[in-house]
Amino acid sequence: MEMPPRHRRRRDQIVRSWIGQWLIYLVLWFVFTGTVSWAELAFAVFCAAIAATAGEIVWSEPLARFTGDLHHVAEAWRLPKYMLVDTWTVLVVLAKHLTGREEAPSLFRAVQFRVGRQDNEHDATRRALAVTYTSMTPNSVVVGIDHERGLMLLHQIAVAPVQRMTRNLGALP
Repeated sequence: MEMPPRHRRRRDQIVRSWIGQWLIYLVLWFVFTGTVSWAELAFAVFCAAIAATAGEIVWSEPLARFTGDLHHVAEAWRLPKYMLVDTWTVLVVLAKHLTGREEAPSLFRAVQFRVGRQDNEHDATRRALAVTYTSMTPNSVVVGIDHERGLMLLHQIAVAPVQRMTRNLGALP
């Protein structure tokens, strides 16, 4: 498929981008492994090249655009609190389950959700943020969004109300 001229990148831009990504991945390799040896260097060079090539392939295609409102993105400020509270909730449920005092009340829920139009990039971005942010918290994982029924399908370890962040992104109480 031929890309419109405004999306085409020049060869030198692609090469600079690939080299930049390769260097970043190479440095990250050594930061994460914490070892330096010739064998490690050879393997890191190879793996960084694969990662940079994959990155260029992904970035070369205009698959999706991010067109969200800043206030939707800003809902991420709530994540640290939700992560702490949900981690505690899951640990309490786990302790009760392991000691035999109470089984984990794991459940699936269907929550009303303002889906919006499927072909609207703004609505798609809002849905993606709702799924991502909600699934980052330990107690809730979004299984999917049912566009026809206007539902967000969630799995929760412990019964909990829908988070304010998720409601601000389209879930209805």
